[in-house]
Amino acid sequence: MGPKGVIPLTMNGKKIKKSAIKYGATKNYYTVVYYYHIKSLNTLKKLNKGTIHVKVPTVGISQAFKIRFKFSKTAHKAASATSLAHPTIVATTGSQAAGRVA
Repeated sequence: MGPKGVIPLTMNGKKIKKSAIKYGATKNYYTVVYYYHIKSLNTLKKLNKGTIHVKVPTVGISQAFKIRFKFSKTAHKAASATSLAHPTIVATTGSQAAGRVA
């Protein structure tokens, strides 16, 4: 896939700025972290729709995919009095793929 195999394109109908995207790597994985602005916290109560571009030259994939983030509040084990937002990423294609990010 490569270190920039996933490129965030849009969230909630707005383009993701290149300055909002950070690429990195761990020993075993490439990482991409990005942010987007919301008008209010109520936005997080609904699905946040976006698109990403995925490029995997070894298998001939270079395609945009629709994604959706669903946020929920959960108590963090280390700080039980604090609520944290944990997004669930649901990527949909013709074969319906899904994943969770914590």
